[in-house]
Amino acid sequence: MDTASATPGPAAPPGVLSWFVRNRVAANLMLLGISLGGMLTIGGVPQEMIPETRSSALTIRTVFPGAGAEVIEDGVLVGLEEALDDLSGVKEITGLATDGLGVLTVEVERWADFR
Repeated sequence: MDTASATPGPAAPPGVLSWFVRNRVAANLMLLGISLGGMLTIGGVPQEMIPETRSSALTIRTVFPGAGAEVIEDGVLVGLEEALDDLSGVKEITGLATDGLGVLTVEVERWADFR
């Protein structure tokens, strides 16, 4: 007589997973119920083609062909910085001037609305 085949295997630990393994019908019914519930509630989820987002930074680009970096900085960026600095909700203003192009980045507070 073969003793290896007579010894029982390890007992399954008690728990939710082992209960579902033993009760396959209940597991399938629960899966079906969750799936149906999801399909019924998906219609109530609002959808937008272009959702509204809030950015915490604004970027202003100025193009001035043929002008040097100093001209753009003194003539354009400094004036913009002074005008924007008076607005409430402005956290930080940084500017970059290169030949023919000026870029101003304005960081704003989360509550600020600049539409």
